[in-house]
Amino acid sequence: MRVGFVGCGRFASTVHYPSLSDLEGAELVAIAELDDGRRAAAGDRYGIPTSARYRDHREMLAAADVEAVYVVMEPGPAAPVVIDCLRQGRHVFMEKPPGIDLTVTERLADEAERAGRILQVGWNRRFAPVIRRSAELLAGATPTLVMGEFHKAHPAPEPFCGTGSWLVVDQSHALDAITFLAGGLPSSVTARCRALRGYADCNTALLGWDAGTTGIFMSNYVSGGRVERFELHCEDGAAYMEAPGEATIYRAGAEPERLEGAALAGGDAYHRTYGYLQEGAHFLASVRAGTRPETSIQHAVGIMRLAGEIERSVTA
Repeated sequence: MRVGFVGCGRFASTVHYPSLSDLEGAELVAIAELDDGRRAAAGDRYGIPTSARYRDHREMLAAADVEAVYVVMEPGPAAPVVIDCLRQGRHVFMEKPPGIDLTVTERLADEAERAGRILQVGWNRRFAPVIRRSAELLAGATPTLVMGEFHKAHPAPEPFCGTGSWLVVDQSHALDAITFLAGGLPSSVTARCRALRGYADCNTALLGWDAGTTGIFMSNYVSGGRVERFELHCEDGAAYMEAPGEATIYRAGAEPERLEGAALAGGDAYHRTYGYLQEGAHFLASVRAGTRPETSIQHAVGIMRLAGEIERSVTA
């Protein structure tokens, strides 16, 4: 599959370009980036001909023969780029969050539906091998309890990328992983959020599903350091996961089973152990099959609504 890429920043260069380079059946043939230095560095590293390096993404869409496009840039300017790609008949992978708020996300979903194209959002945690394998090993039983927590000692004075929301811009990773472990979006939400530094940065929620599953979400961005872990419980089984490194599976009456992220991912490279490679493979497979990806823009609308429900409980 011939792929174009919009954006050559630090994050794109750290995880998404290496992932595309490692994916069989994917050929990166064109890039677009406003910054001359970043565009040259990415083009040189991945062997993109000078003639296929564009400053304007619209020039790339007009000239390059690509079926799919990665758009990895801040959510504000990303949305109109994604819309341009969809309207030009390209399938799109975009990084989270899908726009700065629910209104933009809903517009992107409408545009994808109208164009008849796939738009996948980059919530990679559900694709991290230790989380994926843990869910597979406990498949077949309805989860009784799922838990996700994502804490940081974040120095930024306000949520980055202009979203005004830690839940939208970063903590949504944990929300999406919880919905994966539970098997879908929750039907009920009871939340308590605190704005310790002017924004909803200390957030908790009790979630419920019609099947009987209970979920617990916790995220504190004025904590002492970065901690990210998940739990999945079902009858006589449990998984304790710390992506991207390891997980432990417990079954009643059996010895614990240890999972190592690097062993499952076929190497310890960050883009492999944290699920970036795997979400890229899922995107390309969805495009080939014409099927809706797990983290489709339609699913993203649900995650953004969930974030909004949680944030409405904010107190000082």
